[in-house]
Amino acid sequence: MHLKIVTMEQTLWDEEILSIQAESPTGQFVILSHHAPLIAMTIPSPTVLTLADRQKKILYTGDGILRVLNNEVIFITDQAEWKEALDATGIRAQLATVERELTSPGAPTHLKEEKIRLTAQLKTALLPE
Repeated sequence: MHLKIVTMEQTLWDEEILSIQAESPTGQFVILSHHAPLIAMTIPSPTVLTLADRQKKILYTGDGILRVLNNEVIFITDQAEWKEALDATGIRAQLATVERELTSPGAPTHLKEEKIRLTAQLKTALLPE
């Protein structure tokens, strides 16, 4: 099946794959070739692509919409980064800062979303190949 992963800045992937594993608000799901038509919301999480040669490619994806139709998957997401580009040490430091700020009275509400994003990025960075 053909997969296209698109952000506002770039097309990150536009090639054939065997499967994609992503996460929705209700849990993880896997799309295989010839899947029934589907539209799903996604949340910040690791996304795993299985390529034609059975190799896996792992990336972090943010909030998005995934559409399956006629053996083509289009995944539009607000953020996407390959696992190799994620710096676990830097993410841990940012996460610690956000968690400290969240404990102070009157912490901005956007920090909760930032914590969710950073936690998903860290989970992605630490996944084994």
